[in-house]
Amino acid sequence: TAEKRGNVDPMKLYQYGARDAGYTRELMHIQRATLKKERELERLFFQLVMPAARAMEDIELVGKTMNVKGLDDLGLDLRGREITLENELNKLAGREVNWNSPPQVGQVLYEDLGIKCTVFTPKGKKSTGEDAIIDLKGKHPVVDKLIEYREVSKFRSTYVVGFKELMVGDLLYISYKIHGTVTGRYSSRIHSIPRDGSVRNLVIAPPGWHFVQADISQAELRIIAQISGDLEMRKCFLEGIDIHWRTLMFAIAAGYIQGDYADRAIETVKKLTGRDVRIGEACEILLDEGHEAAIKVWDGWKEGRKKAKAINFGYVYGMYEKKFIQTAKTKYGWEPTWDEAHACREGYFQLYLDLEPWHNKQKKLVKLNGFVRDMFGRRRRLPGIESSEKGLRMEAERQAINSPVQGTIGDWKAAVLVEVHETSDPNKLKIVGEHHDALLMIVRDGCDDDVLPQVLKIIRKPSLLKTFKIHLDIPMDGEIEIGPWGAGKKYVPPALSKSAAAA
Repeated sequence: TAEKRGNVDPMKLYQYGARDAGYTRELMHIQRATLKKERELERLFFQLVMPAARAMEDIELVGKTMNVKGLDDLGLDLRGREITLENELNKLAGREVNWNSPPQVGQVLYEDLGIKCTVFTPKGKKSTGEDAIIDLKGKHPVVDKLIEYREVSKFRSTYVVGFKELMVGDLLYISYKIHGTVTGRYSSRIHSIPRDGSVRNLVIAPPGWHFVQADISQAELRIIAQISGDLEMRKCFLEGIDIHWRTLMFAIAAGYIQGDYADRAIETVKKLTGRDVRIGEACEILLDEGHEAAIKVWDGWKEGRKKAKAINFGYVYGMYEKKFIQTAKTKYGWEPTWDEAHACREGYFQLYLDLEPWHNKQKKLVKLNGFVRDMFGRRRRLPGIESSEKGLRMEAERQAINSPVQGTIGDWKAAVLVEVHETSDPNKLKIVGEHHDALLMIVRDGCDDDVLPQVLKIIRKPSLLKTFKIHLDIPMDGEIEIGPWGAGKKYVPPALSKSAAAA
């Protein structure tokens, strides 16, 4: 017989647990009956969602091998930087301050220094949150130093202290939520990991294996080209033109981006071809030459292409100028003027003429149905479209454009994950996780050519497409890197290696 523990009668706990399981089972019958009425959702649930959940159960148990010494060294370095920045902040403030205390930070910024607050909390108080501080960037040395301090502090607490709590030996165990986002994409604590490599490069593989990352290449823009039917986008992907480079060349030729890009374009062409040409012809030549050739002449083309990525990923979803400026500033380190943002927006829809009609179609669909679907039949309900508040209606319209794209990519990757997991030899390849549009794997030494060509094949066309009756005429593609995460080298399949050598 069970003994009474504390103030709780064990029988009550047993009865509670039994009822919890019983009611859950009853709900299953109700929800299954509801699913049967929605054939698309029933197919999605049983053919993709549940197989992916079962695969993820196995994947989570594998764990990610970490470079423990590297993680310890990173922690020490970050803590040292934290202390240095705290001292510098106190010196600038003229006294000792707890820089993790919002009231004390607010006192320094808005009272002591007299900086004008531009962002307020829902209750009308002066905010010291991330958006508020980013908006004050450049207004005072304290603000810039505080941004740096917060970045370092958050980095250490999340990726050193936080990760160590999830480790057993040198293995990091991360749980994934397959329902973690409203669009159907997965979420986990590893999804926000920075691109700079300081943490990614510490994810390695156990002895006898090596780390491999397999990405769906330019997934968002490929799916948008398919769904929208935009002719210029289709041309880029069907003819192998880099779409970010295409956007940049158009913006420079039309004079939409400020700076000396026009002069640089003419100079780059002269160095590449020996010809003196006008700006329009220069941009056409550079489009043919490609960004890699141009970067070898002038390294600044990297930054230019980065600006084009900001333009593509902002305006492709119908973003407006104010939001675009904020996004470009925080995500891409570029702060365009309003006029520059407006010119880029106008020009973007001149280049990609079919995007606005697609946006309008999606807005009409959500107003009519109250939801939108992705290619796999996943629904995103958007009740905000019926709101009397203009802001909520506009957000619902934006999500009506964004969600079918994000949902399709998430489900596509899930289909790839399931097939790779179910068809690969676990003695040669194991999936250890996923990250945005990529699968994270370990491959046994010497087995790359046995398993990786098949992974690329699955990325391009997972077999579940036939089940969901999905046909794409815009080709999907993949890229594989071998080596520490974020520091690997591109994998070229044997057949491509031979053809490249022959050429």
